[in-house]
Amino acid sequence: EWEAGTDEDAEEYVPGVPLVRLPRPEAAAGGSPLAALGEGMRRGARGLAGFRPDVVHVCKACPSLFYLLRAGSPRPPVLFNLHGAHVAPLADPHTLGGQVVRSADWIVACSRATLEHLCDLAPEIRPRASVVYNGVPAPDAPPRAPPVAAPRPVCRVRPPQADGLD
Repeated sequence: EWEAGTDEDAEEYVPGVPLVRLPRPEAAAGGSPLAALGEGMRRGARGLAGFRPDVVHVCKACPSLFYLLRAGSPRPPVLFNLHGAHVAPLADPHTLGGQVVRSADWIVACSRATLEHLCDLAPEIRPRASVVYNGVPAPDAPPRAPPVAAPRPVCRVRPPQADGLD
């Protein structure tokens, strides 16, 4: 799993999941955005080399995809999952999203209409695209009301001066 983060705890291992935090150039506090990009590219390349995933599942076009596009080779196969109907930015080959869509090994959309809209704007992806409908079949019986029970707290946040989350 990759997520944008700070220089602190750049790499961490949660049982079963290597986590690589990539710097966000726009958040380079007093530092150089170009230096942050370079560091992100190094971390991304190290993360991919050490992890070697079978596939990278991209579910939105976000700034951290820059590192995936620039990670070098061998690049793992990329599956781009298109969830919404706002596809016009993905059609522009000059945007990060447009580059990811065009370089993805496979693109899936949540509906035929969404897929057709993107294929109309970027016809070259059609041979590598399909629909995977989201959702589950409707239940056979109407839903029952949830049981009424006393609320049970699951999380408590202390004031900032106490510095904590329980």
